[in-house]
Amino acid sequence: MKRTFLVLAAIVPVVLLRAHLGIADVPATCDAPHALDKYKLLRRLSLDLRQRIPSVEEYAALDGVDTVPDATVQGYLASDEFRRTMRRHHENQLWPNVSNVRLGDVNTNLTLRGGTALSLAGRENLYRSVRDSNCDDTEQKDFDPAFPGELRPVNVRAAGGERHEGYRMVSPYWAPTTSVKVCAYDAQETLSVTKAGKRVACNTPEGRTDKACGCGPNLQFCYGGNAIATIESALREQLGRAADRVATGKAPYTDLILAQDAEQNGPVGFWRKNLAPQGSTGVTFNAPLPGEPLPERDFADDAWKPLKRSTLHAGVLTMPAYLLRFQTDRGRANHFRIAFMGQYFVPAAKLEPQAGCSNDSPDLTKRCNCQYCHQTLEPLAAHFAGFSEAGSAAMNDTATFPLRRPECVGSNSAYCTRFYVTRDDAPRPGFLLSYQFAGEHPEYVENIQQGPRKLAEAIVADGTFARAVVKAAFLRLMKRELRVEGEHAEDLPLLDQLATDFAAQSYDYPRLITRIVSLPEYRRVR
Repeated sequence: MKRTFLVLAAIVPVVLLRAHLGIADVPATCDAPHALDKYKLLRRLSLDLRQRIPSVEEYAALDGVDTVPDATVQGYLASDEFRRTMRRHHENQLWPNVSNVRLGDVNTNLTLRGGTALSLAGRENLYRSVRDSNCDDTEQKDFDPAFPGELRPVNVRAAGGERHEGYRMVSPYWAPTTSVKVCAYDAQETLSVTKAGKRVACNTPEGRTDKACGCGPNLQFCYGGNAIATIESALREQLGRAADRVATGKAPYTDLILAQDAEQNGPVGFWRKNLAPQGSTGVTFNAPLPGEPLPERDFADDAWKPLKRSTLHAGVLTMPAYLLRFQTDRGRANHFRIAFMGQYFVPAAKLEPQAGCSNDSPDLTKRCNCQYCHQTLEPLAAHFAGFSEAGSAAMNDTATFPLRRPECVGSNSAYCTRFYVTRDDAPRPGFLLSYQFAGEHPEYVENIQQGPRKLAEAIVADGTFARAVVKAAFLRLMKRELRVEGEHAEDLPLLDQLATDFAAQSYDYPRLITRIVSLPEYRRVR
């Protein structure tokens, strides 16, 4: 009752006022489609292309003209605000946030662990002959003169079979103007050691099992402080800068998925040279290829410089941010299909098992009901199998990743279980996991060897890529999808024309945006 009274109290004065002014009630109607006036068009263009409303001066500049000049639109497209707007658009497509990815493990992450000095939890038994042990709070000043510059501690206090070597003060690469307390074994600056008759670097899986190997000069072989966050932010920016180049017309849009070159700054270059070679099988695997050029970069160097990559690479598809964000071959292929082909897996309303399918086949292209999606997905996923799952390392080095390792059959080693078929009753035991079903699907072999580039080239050649880019740009600017399917496919000719022109104009993205914002549909209400 009280609520009804309040509603009536609010309505009655309005009714009385309308009656007093002689305003008649008019039935609500929908206006017919009509062109935006020049001021509303300017506002729409500015919001869509710059993510802000126009200034008073920009509105005033329209007073003496009939519509928004083309020069104004081109000025918007040339602005850094447009670049930032398109950066957000591409991040919505590519999902490049890798801030929760594990780059290091207990053998490479420096932590306090309740002590006063940083140390590596995974190497405490190696260094001190016992687990859950740390160095004592005594500064170490004596080092083995037989290994100059390596700072191997010799004045080590022994107690009950344990070794307590004290600490050193070190200027870490992530904060070179400061000093941090680090356990002396962990702070050793040895660069390489001899193992099994060959010289191996200390920042490799083989080297770090040697007691003489620590975190290297300035702790460059270990993660600490804000290093991981800085690296992950730089990996995201690396992908974003690739999107910037194509979105602003500095490169054809096809470079987004085909460019062999990339850029890297200090944190990315430093990570690849010093930290990624650790190659842990317990977390993400990012080791560079043997012999791969790794330019020396300072961690604090923010400058982005060109990076020449091998022919295996293909735009953002093989950048660490993409490979680490989508950590399985199927996930990478599925997102490729969504972002660059405009296609989604939608199950049929009614699933009917295909003739000859299996309810328990390990080959999902043959498993009942699963096969509807996986007959398409598995060949696509094979294109990404040349890169480590849960990692970004290329796997085309046959010395590190031979096609077959018979010793992995029945093995429980971390290396074998991660990369090889270990069960003797599984298809192709001892083979790389990516080749497990290649015996029955020989097309997988070419897909694996040619990588994402083959897939990218195919969708560019058949027009799928151009159509997907047009659809995504149209959706963003028009706030609706192109109607190109089913009974209401009235936008199909428009899609065909825009995609054809986009390809003919060398995949110039700003020109595509210009075409869309020039459409009558964009410049009218409804």
